[in-house]
Amino acid sequence: PGLGPQALDLLSGRSTRPISTGEGTGLGLWVTRRLALELHGTVEADRSVLGGAAITVHFPTQQERILNHAA
Repeated sequence: PGLGPQALDLLSGRSTRPISTGEGTGLGLWVTRRLALELHGTVEADRSVLGGAAITVHFPTQQERILNHAA
């Protein structure tokens, strides 16, 4: 059925606490967000107008990280 507003807030970083999804604690979403941050990555989540959700996780390569820190 997709992700609710609280789950989208958690993945986008607008919320930092695990949420109750009715079927679990939402800890998996929280762990996904934390791992992405620890590895200098990003998480994007969008609700589909047809139902469901699309989640994109991007982890930069070592070359991208070097270029991001270059002056």
